[in-house]
Amino acid sequence: IKGPTEAAGAEESFPGGDQLVSMVHVSRDVGQLRIVLDLFGSDPPAYSVHRMADWIMIRLRPPA
Repeated sequence: IKGPTEAAGAEESFPGGDQLVSMVHVSRDVGQLRIVLDLFGSDPPAYSVHRMADWIMIRLRPPA
């Protein structure tokens, strides 16, 4: 994601805490934010990306 960010920093990792996402990794560089989702299983779920005023929302649809 390109846009204003703080200074570059080390990657941070957080547990996903649900049945779709096992871990969330976030790293910052000047002008960029990178977010990586580690998913359970080999087939990614359906998803949608929504650009909001000053944030982004990603919705993952659980398998049927």
